[in-house]
Amino acid sequence: MASIPASESLPSSSSNSPSNEVLQLPELLEKIATYVSHTDTLHSALVCKTWGSVFTANLWRKLNMPPIHKSSFINGLLHRGHHVRSLTLVGQFDHMLFYKSCPQLTLLDLTLAQSLNVFGLHNMARCLPNLKILRLNCCYGQSLSWLGPLTQLECLEEFAMINDMPEYSQSDVPSISEHEQSLYVQSLDEASNSVNTDVDPDEMLEADQGFSYVAIEEVEPTDTTEELDLQPDYLGEFLIARAATLTNLSLEGLDLLGFKLFKTYSQTNSVVKDATTPTSSPCATESSIIPTISIKRLNLSKIGVYHTSSVIEPLLMQCHGLETLDISGNFEKPWDMFQWSLLPRYCLKLTSLNLGQLSSIDNDQLVQVVRCCPGFRSLLAPQSNLHSKVLDAIVDRWLETLHDLGGAREFTVQKTGFLELDISWCSEIKQESVQRLLKHVSTLKSFRCSWCQQIDLSLFQLEWSCLGLIELEAQGLDKPTTTDDEFSCSPEVHMFKRISQFSFLRHLAIGSDEVMASITNGFELLGLRKAGNNDEQTAKPCLNQLQYLSIIGHEESPLGISEMSVVASSFPQLRHFHFGLGLVSPEMQTWLAGQRPDVHQEEQRIYY
Repeated sequence: MASIPASESLPSSSSNSPSNEVLQLPELLEKIATYVSHTDTLHSALVCKTWGSVFTANLWRKLNMPPIHKSSFINGLLHRGHHVRSLTLVGQFDHMLFYKSCPQLTLLDLTLAQSLNVFGLHNMARCLPNLKILRLNCCYGQSLSWLGPLTQLECLEEFAMINDMPEYSQSDVPSISEHEQSLYVQSLDEASNSVNTDVDPDEMLEADQGFSYVAIEEVEPTDTTEELDLQPDYLGEFLIARAATLTNLSLEGLDLLGFKLFKTYSQTNSVVKDATTPTSSPCATESSIIPTISIKRLNLSKIGVYHTSSVIEPLLMQCHGLETLDISGNFEKPWDMFQWSLLPRYCLKLTSLNLGQLSSIDNDQLVQVVRCCPGFRSLLAPQSNLHSKVLDAIVDRWLETLHDLGGAREFTVQKTGFLELDISWCSEIKQESVQRLLKHVSTLKSFRCSWCQQIDLSLFQLEWSCLGLIELEAQGLDKPTTTDDEFSCSPEVHMFKRISQFSFLRHLAIGSDEVMASITNGFELLGLRKAGNNDEQTAKPCLNQLQYLSIIGHEESPLGISEMSVVASSFPQLRHFHFGLGLVSPEMQTWLAGQRPDVHQEEQRIYY
């Protein structure tokens, strides 16, 4: 019998390497359970006692909604609650029941919960020491005072306080995909008597706790340059307490009025404490120095402030590790005075910026952000005053990067490249700058340029190096105004020919209901194409990964059977088809539903 070469011999049984470790059945089942669907998990739990203990625990690991108040579920929660790691509560609920029954929670979503108050948050912080992710809704100015109890959550990594939440009835709950399914239940409306929402939070807390409710919703902005201190700095105390652990913070839609951030701390640029250094108590003296805050992802969209210098700028000065910043939707007057120079000075690790709907962008400082932040890869600025000089800076930095990398591997090049750009509805962007970016930045994965006044369809006839595009939106672009036949004849055909080259495309939005005579010109170029040798040619879809398709066009030139056949046969992964008003007749919609029942059809109802 031939011996096995030493290089191919089996590992020794005495090896302690983790790669050679043989898992026991329970541990192996736990690994398998993470990949099994909800239905298969139910079946697996009935196989035997060993399987049942593992897969039943996995069923309880994530509760998407609280159940109606049934004794059978309550008994199960008392016995199985220690398995729950993720919990979403909707409607009214007995919060103490869930907090005490699920002590191992790491994710708690209360954005659709009712009857929430400071007293309940105190109980939550006391009962859930391992909580890492918390999502709340806010109402009537109470949100900032709610931050007081949350300073006790020592493991908190992600916190979101959301405003203007949708309301769901018991018959209209959010849909959940199969891979997200877990134990389904409804709201505990019958438990409403156990929570008294009419009681003032001050009456429910001891006087020495110091957490009080201050009504700030009636405060109106004034023209004075000095902001009144109307309430304690709850946000600053919360950020200081969780400076070492908090990495994700979302305050979307909140009114941060009536206080100055870190007002009891001294902000210094030369001496900054490390986040791991023990911080002082909330009753800090003015000599206390603010620690560096560990936030990497910060959402400050649609924020209400008197002055950005009171809250926004002090916060950004302490977020030295900030990677993602969203300040979209802040078109109010106070944001006209925002100090953009703080970004290239303090936030050198920025990778993504969302500046949508901002009309006060300092484009010169934004150019400095592009130059000073080596990892900057995403810029979203729809409906803003973004200028072409920023796009030119992106291209210049990319060309410098390519020169520095020299003969580096393709993986290294892709890892350092610019990925995402949204300039939709930007009137100051010139087509020459866009053409230069598309020609040189080959790493671009998402590009949106819909309804840009200075961009036309000739953009598709020029050189594109970003053939790995995953998302493309180019709606509302004018026809070329040039008299050159090369650029004026059938611009739609050139557009479809270019799009057919993006084999990785998953999201596509094209067309115009104002200037395009017919979206059908060249549409067949998106259909099946021949592949193989001359003897054996097979038809393969050119966009076989497309999942979302949005087409708008003139209603006098609707999509016919030939175009709908392309939609039905050439996009095997298509799940959502959005089309302009009148572009697809009811008969064609019925035909497509018969051919592709897996495709959701949606007709446009709003004109831009």
